[in-house]
Amino acid sequence: MSNHYGFLLTHNNNLFHSIQGVGMFPTTSTCSYKQDGKIKGMGVYIHEDNFKNIVALFCTRSLVRSNWINSNDVYLAKDV
Repeated sequence: MSNHYGFLLTHNNNLFHSIQGVGMFPTTSTCSYKQDGKIKGMGVYIHEDNFKNIVALFCTRSLVRSNWINSNDVYLAKDV
């Protein structure tokens, strides 16, 4: 039995892809890309320790709607 609650798909980092490229699923997503010869998934597993961060990210990506002004804007995080 797996120890995760589900999977958060985050297809891309811009607003244009937020409507169709973000979702929560009970299992992993089939979306993937190839980088440096390795196939990598587009998302993260949902665990108890990252649950609040996942919900915040999902809400942030889902609430903002894309239009012709902001469609190429990207989500950025502060450098640590």
